[in-house]
Parts: sequence; structure tokens; C-alpha cells
Amino acid sequence: MKKIVFTRILLLTTLGMFFACSSADELDTNPNPSPSAFLDVITIQEEGLFPESVDFDETSGQFIVGSFRKGEIGKVNPQTGEYKTFINGYDLHAVTGVYTDEKRNRLIVATSDIEGAIKTGPSYKANWDRIVIYNLKTGEKQKVIRYRLDIGGWYKSISLFPNDIAVDDDGNIFITNSIGAMSIYKIDKDLKASIYAKIPNDNVTDSFGLNGIVYHSKTKQLIVSRTNAGKIYSIRNVNGKPTTLALNYHSVEGVDGLEIDSEGDLVMAINGQSKVIVARIDVVSPNDAISIVRKKEYATELGVFPTSVVSVKNKGTFVLYSNLPLFFQKDYTHNDFKIVNIESL
Repeated sequence: MKKIVFTRILLLTTLGMFFACSSADELDTNPNPSPSAFLDVITIQEEGLFPESVDFDETSGQFIVGSFRKGEIGKVNPQTGEYKTFINGYDLHAVTGVYTDEKRNRLIVATSDIEGAIKTGPSYKANWDRIVIYNLKTGEKQKVIRYRLDIGGWYKSISLFPNDIAVDDDGNIFITNSIGAMSIYKIDKDLKASIYAKIPNDNVTDSFGLNGIVYHSKTKQLIVSRTNAGKIYSIRNVNGKPTTLALNYHSVEGVDGLEIDSEGDLVMAINGQSKVIVARIDVVSPNDAISIVRKKEYATELGVFPTSVVSVKNKGTFVLYSNLPLFFQKDYTHNDFKIVNIESL
């Protein structure tokens, strides 16, 4: 899901500095671990976590995950798998998307509500839609956007399940809506909310529709996945209006999170098929229309339900094993989740 992130290599110039840096046990004491220190298989042993989304924070050198059940944000040490809660508050119910925007020192979080989430309740069902912006370094809450209020009011027919997040070069935020209207929401640089684009004549009421989203900086367009139909869309600005195009690509039913990796390829988590697909992005016209061509694929463990992918410069691309089928089976005590380098698959 999101963007290419950049890690800085920590230079240790003296033996004394080495011991000073390596003796501490706290999660944040080595904020920029060297790429070689990352585990290929990072195991998170946290009961009932069910992380649905992941990104990498280059400022702390840690993965950021959002919990679908606990309604919290946590940090994961890439060297040990140690998990520590970073943010837990009233606004977070079922966390569906996380995005680390280091350039603007903000953490953007999408949250909805679902049966099984610890903070759910009868009054929240299908009625909890928030995009929350936090200070990336401190976790301090900066802004809450509630779409039913900020766009159409509580009683207007806006079906909402905010999910994945992308940010363009100018700092505009885009969010997929997965249930109801097939829409892309936008929060502009002034934090004003709007509906940016829709897939025409198509709504989803009984399954997941639009899901993963990334911003392709080279062509200045969004690439979006649709889970229930296995489709990939591009959304680009043509004559001042967002124009949606279904890319001519064979069905990838169950497609979830998207990422642009360090080579500029599109990486797709396919939870319905237990795999990760890497596809080349080709520009096929002078006005930056694109096509995608499959390059390779990786098989994950069966049943782990890969939902999200993130690329870390000099280290590779990692896929998140959410184990969400166990969540929907109400096995809330499960305590084994993984972030896995796809090259190790």
C-alpha cells in the first residue's frame, strides 16, 4: 500500500558508539536500523492484533501496523518483531489503512467499524467513518475527518467504509471506499474533504469493492484495486477532471493492497489467491495512459490472508499476513502474525 520509503544507514565510527547504541532494549533506541539487520520473516506475537495494514516509518526505522480488532496503531521492530502500541484512542475502531507521510511529519489512518472490533457497538455499525491525522513522531492527534458530517451530513445516503490511503506529490490525500458507492475520497492540502472520483454505475453492498490505492508519481495518477471483481483501475486528471479507466489486465480476484516498489513496479497482495504479484507499469500513450504487465509472482502460506505490501529501500518489499479469516471465525486469541520479505517466499 502506499509508497517507496527510504532508510538511512547508521554509521558506527567507534566501538564505544557501537555499545552505546546496541545496549538499549527499548524499541525506539535504534531509530534507523541498517537494511541488513531486517529479518526476512518478522513474527509479531501479539494476541488478537489482526493487523490489516502496514507501512514503514523511515524516521523511526520501524514498521507501522493498524489493528483491525484492537483499534490501535503499533510499531514493529524489523530486527526482532517486538510490537509496541503507539496510538490507541476513541477514534480508532477497526483500522483499515495506515500511511506514513514523512515529508509532512504525519501519520494518516483510516478507520471504520465491524463486528468483532473491541470498540464496536450497535450504534456504530456501518456508522463509523474517520480519517485521522497524527503527528508521525509523537502520535499526537492533529485532525479528524468524518465524511458523513464533512461531506453530506449524517442522514444523506453515503455508504462508507474508508480503507486504503495514498498521498500525491502535493500532499493531497486519497482514500478508497470499499462498501457502498465505488468512490475515491479526497482530503486536500487544506484538509477539506470531498468525493474525488466514482466508478460509474457500480455499487457494492455485500462484498468488498475498491480496496488498495497508490499514487504513481511518474504519470501523476492513482492506481486502484477492486477486490470482488479482480480489477485494476487508473484514475488520472484529464482536462481538469478525474477520469477512470479499467486497465486491460486479466482478473486478479481477491486483490487487496498495492505498492510501487523501488524499481517502479506495481506490487499487489492477492488475499483471495494467497500470493503476491509484481507487474511492470508501461506508459502507452503521450497523455500518460498506462498498462500493467505481469513480471513475477510469489506464493504465500495458505490461509494467512495477505492484505498489504510495503517497499523499503535497500531491503525489499514486505507483505503482511493478517490472518483475518480467523478474526471472522471469532478466534480472537490468535497471536502469530508476520511481515515477510517477498524474496524469501
